Amino acid sequence: MNIVLTFQGMKKLGVPQESLDSFAPEFRQGMAARAAGLHDVGQSTPEHWEKPFGSPERSAGFVGTRGGEYFFMPGLCALHWLAELGD
Repeated sequence: MNIVLTFQGMKKLGVPQESLDSFAPEFRQGMAARAAGLHDVGQSTPEHWEKPFGSPERSAGFVGTRGGEYFFMPGLCALHWLAELGD
């Protein structure tokens, strides 16, 4: 299982600004903001993405495999879990 964080998720966790500034502009902008340049057009535009993808709510999640299939579990539950690890 892997924990994934978006740029917004790292901000919510309190990652220092100096560290946040070290990430590539593309990561800081996010995929939705860059969709046109990535040729996500028509049915591939962010407004057609499964929620919460492409929205500011998406800040963390879990990625793993189960029975040979990949899964992604989005949500703030991942952020809450991570925050509790630091206590």
